[in-house]
Formats: sequence, C-alpha cells, structure tokens
Amino acid sequence: MTPGIYTTEVSLNLYDLDEKKTLRELEARPLELGTQVASGRYLNMLAGPPIKIRKHELIKVQLCEDGYEGFLKSGDYLKKVLTRKPYRRKRALRRAEIEKAIPEVLAFLFEAMQTPNRYLWGGTIGPNFDCSGLVQAAFASQGVWLPRNARNQCDDRCTQRVKDEKVQPGDLLFFSRSKDIDHVGVHLGNGFYIHSSGVEFGRDGIGIDQLSKEAVGSGANYYPIRCYSRRVCSSLVPELRS
Repeated sequence: MTPGIYTTEVSLNLYDLDEKKTLRELEARPLELGTQVASGRYLNMLAGPPIKIRKHELIKVQLCEDGYEGFLKSGDYLKKVLTRKPYRRKRALRRAEIEKAIPEVLAFLFEAMQTPNRYLWGGTIGPNFDCSGLVQAAFASQGVWLPRNARNQCDDRCTQRVKDEKVQPGDLLFFSRSKDIDHVGVHLGNGFYIHSSGVEFGRDGIGIDQLSKEAVGSGANYYPIRCYSRRVCSSLVPELRS
C-alpha cells in the first residue's frame, strides 16, 4: 500500500510495537493488540519500510480521528478492504456542544454494560472494551473524539481538572497504580462511576462501582488508587503525519 489516507470497510486490529527494541527483542514477544479500528474509520498510511516479525510484515499507520499510531498486518487483503479517500479534518467541538451530548454518552455506556462483555486490552469497538477504549467509544458515538489512552485522555487538549465537589455526570475519573495514569472511568453522579476493568481488580468487563471507602468488590480495589477528575471540554483534532 502506498502512503496516503484510506478508509476501511471492515474492522481491523492495530498492534503496538516498541520501536526502541531490537528485532530479536520484538520477536521474543507475541504481538500485542494496541487498538481496534472500526469500519468506516480513516487510516493515514505512513511512509517507510514494513517491519518483519516472524511471519508478519507490519506497516505503520496513524488513525486520523484520534492520531493514534500503531502497526497493521500487511497483505493482499488490504487492497480489498481499504479505499483511498480524502479525509476532512473535523473542527473541535466545545464544552457547550459536548454537554448536550452527555446523556447519549451515558446511554452508550449503559447499553454496553447490558451487552455480555469482558475486559479486552486494546478493545474499542465492543462488546469487549478496555477502560480507555470504552470511554473513547462512548464519546466518539456522539462525534466527540478523545485520545486513545487513559494517560492521554487526562491532558489539557481535551479535558480540564474539576474539583471533587463540582463533579458532574459524564466527567472522567482517573486512577493510577504507579506514577502514571493507567485507568479511567466515567462519573454517573451520586458517588458512582462506570468503567471496564480486568479480573485482577475484581471484575472482567463493564460495571458500576461506588467511589467511597465503603465500596465493595471491584470498587474497594479502585478507591485507594483514585487520583482526580477531569471534564471533557473539547474534542481532539490531531495533526496528521506524512
């Protein structure tokens, strides 16, 4: 595939590779799902030779809507599912527009929870999501694009810090088990939040927990590592690479 912008007619997987590692180090580990690409999304095929790992040739792409960069398995199948098509950058939605969309964002989350699901690292298209994939998909359903990862969803491009006493439904709640943000959920109001979490923290999939020291189950595990809340105030408009 030549460099340029394409749209996909099917869902695809993008894989994460640490480009600082040697080829031998990369080959020693299985491919790790970075994100899923839903049908209809735009991919910016970046210039450069593919990376060959075992039986796979991987080409680097950038997702146009959120700027996420990952690696796509190359092959003749791409000619059948990717179509060269110009991408029109969308304007950044502001808080007043986003606030009107919050009820539908919450409705997306509740519907996703009611559908049988499990936690999937890299999951963004359902029914299985990871934490930031669920948040991104819920807002993207209303045309509000956020960064792909939890650690980027809490930066100033799209969100602003909000005090605990001023938290509203639809605000994001961030957690950390180390020095970096590594988990995110969405406030529902009245001290509850919804998120997708893994079995190691007491659940395998989407659920509602209480943000309180009296929380039980999964909520009891997450309460001690809560960090802060942020409000979505603008949608992301990333720069595209060549």
